[in-house]
Amino acid sequence: MATEEARAQILREVTAILQTVVGEDWVAEAPVTMATTFSRDLEVESVELVVLFEKLRERYGDGIDFPEWLTGMDTEAVMNLAVGDLVDFIAARKAP
Repeated sequence: MATEEARAQILREVTAILQTVVGEDWVAEAPVTMATTFSRDLEVESVELVVLFEKLRERYGDGIDFPEWLTGMDTEAVMNLAVGDLVDFIAARKAP
């Protein structure tokens, strides 16, 4: 299990990449927390999510398999995906 410090670092990295991908000023100014949702809070579109996942895979390596992770979810879970869900997934895959 990843430490809180490791999860906080992943959250910072995800937030920075997310801000670059979305490219909207209000997203850069919005506080992104573990409870922030991609669809409702950040209004991230599916194409932006794909780009985000690709950039995160580049950052964290091929062991971070987002398509496999998402196929295990139902539509509602994907639609309600929170930043914290993504952080936890990355942290679990990075853990030794």
